[in-house]
Amino acid sequence: VSLIELQQSYIQGFRNSALTVVWIMLAGSIVAMFQYKGNKQTKQDIIVEIAAVYCHDDIRMNCESFSTTVYVDPDILKERGEEAFAVHGISNDEINHGANFKQVWLRFLKWIDDVVNSATKYDSESDDDMAQPEILEDPVVVLVGHNSIRFDFPLLLCELLRHNLPTAMFERWHFTDTLHIFKDLNQYGCIKLQCLAKETNTDPGHCHRALDDCITLREITNIFAQRIGISTCLLYTSPSPRDQRGS
Repeated sequence: VSLIELQQSYIQGFRNSALTVVWIMLAGSIVAMFQYKGNKQTKQDIIVEIAAVYCHDDIRMNCESFSTTVYVDPDILKERGEEAFAVHGISNDEINHGANFKQVWLRFLKWIDDVVNSATKYDSESDDDMAQPEILEDPVVVLVGHNSIRFDFPLLLCELLRHNLPTAMFERWHFTDTLHIFKDLNQYGCIKLQCLAKETNTDPGHCHRALDDCITLREITNIFAQRIGISTCLLYTSPSPRDQRGS
């Protein structure tokens, strides 16, 4: 089953159930490595940075984040590092000080477990500003990214397979691509992350740095949800955000 088919089936499930959800905004940076077989050139993207931000249902909450560079073979950096640096601005020194992908992935999974086990919600029907948060019971994890169905999610799967690491979590997690959401809001024209940041007066930080991209995307989705009068969570799950206005 393709990731796009998974996304469509999971979104339908969100609309038809009372699932409790932990939203994880995900982004990554890469270095592109080119290989030659005969006269044919192939491209292999390698992750050099992973970051994620927990997106609480209450947009007023300052939420947990995860960010780290990933160690890459110095020979690859020697060949491709300078070109990649011009895009994402991550120095070879930063990459050399990163942990290897297996260690990074295990830390990321541990971070997600910590978020899931401490995720909270507030009673939306309560008028009490001092209401205590409640721990979410058995929440599902949803990874959210921009152009992630074509890029981030498949790239993560490739890295896991390349390092002979388990991929079973991809059968448990759910996925949402905000690029598809913003395509429906086509009155805003360009839907690249940097264009959306400019249009919404959102500080993009350092473009193509993973954590900055996560924070930027979270802010943009909050703004768009407010513009059309729905919650950010409903924006994530709606195949046609305009149709949800006022619902």
